[in-house]
Amino acid sequence: MPAIDSNDQAGWCAAIRRMADDHAWRSSLAERIAKQHRPTPASASWAAIKAGLKESACRQRAEHQPP
Repeated sequence: MPAIDSNDQAGWCAAIRRMADDHAWRSSLAERIAKQHRPTPASASWAAIKAGLKESACRQRAEHQPP
């Protein structure tokens, strides 16, 4: 799938529309996914999510500490 910022609503709408309308592009994405996809165990996914949340929380605390 294309990398689109989670806050880019117009970008997501354009990608979804292109996926619906452009058969060749959709097929090329499906082919690339089939070739490159590497399954990730749920435990590894959750570990990565928790690590990211922890890092984000630490960064936010550091930004809000007085100098």
